Amino acid sequence: MQKSISIKVALDIFFTQMSWAVGYLFVLLIIFAVRIITTLIPSIEFTIFKGGAEIDSYSTMIFYSSNIFMFVIGIVAAYGFLQYFVSNGVTRKHYFIGATLGSFGVALAMPIIAKLALLVEKVLPLDFANNTKIVEPNDELVEQVIQNILFFLHIDLDNSWLLGIVLFALTIFCYYVAGWLIGISFYRFGGIVGLFSIPLVVILLLLYSEMISIALDAPILGPLSIPAIPVPAAYLIAIVVIAVMLVLIRQFTKKVAVKL
Repeated sequence: MQKSISIKVALDIFFTQMSWAVGYLFVLLIIFAVRIITTLIPSIEFTIFKGGAEIDSYSTMIFYSSNIFMFVIGIVAAYGFLQYFVSNGVTRKHYFIGATLGSFGVALAMPIIAKLALLVEKVLPLDFANNTKIVEPNDELVEQVIQNILFFLHIDLDNSWLLGIVLFALTIFCYYVAGWLIGISFYRFGGIVGLFSIPLVVILLLLYSEMISIALDAPILGPLSIPAIPVPAAYLIAIVVIAVMLVLIRQFTKKVAVKL
């Protein structure tokens, strides 16, 4: 009975957030279609979509924007779902378990959708831009932080597709949990204290990003000075980063007063 409540919450949250994801994916599809049309029909000119640059594939657009999408819905979910479920008799514990499972389901669905889009793109008679975005190292601290948070490391969904899907899902789930932590901090403590969650989340996201870079043997562009560590340790620390944020969320939601 106890497990069934958490599963029901998880399914409700999963399908609700997947409906948001469908809207997000549809907007990306419209942008992608318009860019294709402006390329195939030279007489149509929209400066915002043209300018000599190659067109990103649909799967690339999903890959490089899904982290921000997950971060935003994590913030939104901190307010809407907690209030809704607790006011309908669901305990905070079941809400937390259900929200964690449901949101991870969304995080897992996104790379699967991106992989399916990648398979479709291979049969299209179109040339797309390289899906690996090169981010140059930057000496400015603020720009380093922005680069590492907005443009996370490219994960190959083509060759090592299983590992790619798992890492992609884990990465955007990390961003979801980061948004969730910020949202619930503001919900629980208000504006002044809640602001302290932002630099904490930034540090944890940077740490996660650098751990994944180490695990994939990629250049480390972040401002954190982390010595070389074994690949298994890097994966473990990345998972611990997510676990730490989840523990904080659980602690913050234990006795939070729900605004009915």
